[in-house]
Amino acid sequence: MTLRKGHIWTASKLDFLEEYLPAFQLACQAFWRSGHSNTYYVDGFAGPGQNTINSQIRAGSPLIAAHITPPFKHYFLVEAKMAAHAQLLQNLGEPGLAAVRPQIDVRRGNFNQEVDSILAQLRGGLPAFFFLDPEGLELEWETVRKIGQRARADLFILISGSGVLRCSAPSMPGHHDSVTRFYGHERWRQVLHGEALDTASQAGKKRFETAVELYVEGLTGLGFTHVDQFLIATNSRNADLHALVFASKNGTAVKIARHVLKKLDKNRRGDQQPLFPG
Repeated sequence: MTLRKGHIWTASKLDFLEEYLPAFQLACQAFWRSGHSNTYYVDGFAGPGQNTINSQIRAGSPLIAAHITPPFKHYFLVEAKMAAHAQLLQNLGEPGLAAVRPQIDVRRGNFNQEVDSILAQLRGGLPAFFFLDPEGLELEWETVRKIGQRARADLFILISGSGVLRCSAPSMPGHHDSVTRFYGHERWRQVLHGEALDTASQAGKKRFETAVELYVEGLTGLGFTHVDQFLIATNSRNADLHALVFASKNGTAVKIARHVLKKLDKNRRGDQQPLFPG
């Protein structure tokens, strides 16, 4: 069995999806005043459908979305790795998903290459939720730009700030093109290499924040009027790794996200990192 290895902050992402997606669906259902939800779910880096977190197996984002009630109008799940793709297909074959399975389009490939075909199948004006959770800098800015052209698109996206800092280092020139594709411009060189800070730890923290803020700036430029940073994932040495960002052109969607995250924070132990920084 192929499982995606997760960390404690992976559980936080999944907690969010389990709470947010049903609320998103009900809000859309009420808006359209229909007995079903005219909504789409797109998972660009779907994985095998299951995660192992602290030796416990937990449903991943595609299975969480597939079990949501009311279901989405259509699901698009993309996974590049052969073993993970095969496992995802197997997991989606469980009897409990028989009713919704015909609505699920599972693709093996690079999301950056699949996005045009997916977007062409989304009816204009209908809400679409994009869960974009790459392992590093695989998600290209041109892909995000295309998504941003939709009038109704909500993004829950992982930004690998540590990956940016590692690949943008002057000692790593072979990886600089990937950083450019990630941001969609060369300005990152001036921004990330122009920091003048007092200590190494301060520099690392500040440069991480700058890397994330530069990406958020780009999302705002695409017309996402509501962009919130939520969880900042750290390692055992308390070094920042990733930022989870929610972006929407709809204030209601962000209100739902904030409500969900504050609710989750109330249920977290005192030693756990808060999800909602505000």
